[in-house]
Amino acid sequence: MDRSELASYCHRCGAVVVGTYETVPYVGPGTHVVELHAVHVQRCAACTNMLIEVPEPAALNILIQCLGAEMVQPLPQLAYEMGHWCILPRPSGATGATVPAS
Repeated sequence: MDRSELASYCHRCGAVVVGTYETVPYVGPGTHVVELHAVHVQRCAACTNMLIEVPEPAALNILIQCLGAEMVQPLPQLAYEMGHWCILPRPSGATGATVPAS
């Protein structure tokens, strides 16, 4: 039987846990908050139990610290792709750090 066909159950109430990929806020070191794009989230269908799977949290925290020291808020969205944390481009018209005109 394929692993994707197996249901998992909530340890708190016993209901089915549903896995999705979502964009979620993440509070890094200090007061820095970023959005993590397409992170695997497992939510209980009945109660408030939830698990957010953040790959390589130590590397993520270092990246957030560096971005926070170099950029104006809001910090960009981040995604974990091909084994590394990546900075996603901001949508056009987004506020944040600006580059002075020459």
